[in-house]
This record gives sequence, C-alpha cells and structure tokens, in this order.
Amino acid sequence: MKPGILVKYDYEYIRNGTANIFMAVESKQETVTRITKRRTMVDFAIIREDACR
Repeated sequence: MKPGILVKYDYEYIRNGTANIFMAVESKQETVTRITKRRTMVDFAIIREDACR
C-alpha cells in the first residue's frame, strides 16, 4: 500500500441456514404461526386455512 491511502475491507457473509416462518395475525383472534421446511403454495394455503378457523 502507498502511504496516505486507506485500506478497504470487504465483509464475508456466512449463511448458517434459513427458516421459513408463516404468521397470520388478526386483531381480535389468536396469532397463528407455522414453521416449515420450504416455502411453497401448499404451505401458505395451510396457514391461511388454519388462520380462518
């Protein structure tokens, strides 16, 4: 490095896994929360159905 020039650092992001959390909230009813392995239309349909009960 030349004198007077700042050293630039970049960060390394390490991904330690993911989680899919579906949450449905209605102010006058309970909160429905489900954790799924994938984020599919079927998973979303199930959480919507559970929230409507």
